[in-house]
Amino acid sequence: MKEQIAGNNYDYIIEIEDGEGEYNFEIKSLYKVGGSKSGIVNLNFIISELIKPILKIIPEDTSISIKNKKKAYLLYNTTISYFNDILWIENLEGCLDEDRSFGEWEAEFEFA
Repeated sequence: MKEQIAGNNYDYIIEIEDGEGEYNFEIKSLYKVGGSKSGIVNLNFIISELIKPILKIIPEDTSISIKNKKKAYLLYNTTISYFNDILWIENLEGCLDEDRSFGEWEAEFEFA
């Protein structure tokens, strides 16, 4: 499942893929002005707002493998709900601006 959401300065793809016995969860972000891209699951704001409350983990990579189907879809649906909240997106985008200023926004994935 994949959902594309337009923010103010960034576009987002929230995706969950059903694998063999596990689910891969990703959030991809595209900066609209410069076109730079990054996976943001491991951004501190995302971890504290979404990942840690639901999964009780701190991811180190830009995607998460989840074995529990119920928790995987809870995370996916909760994430979509949060990303549709304009005030929440404004807070997120402030964090993304800061993160982008440190560099490393050079991901090579397709954004579609």
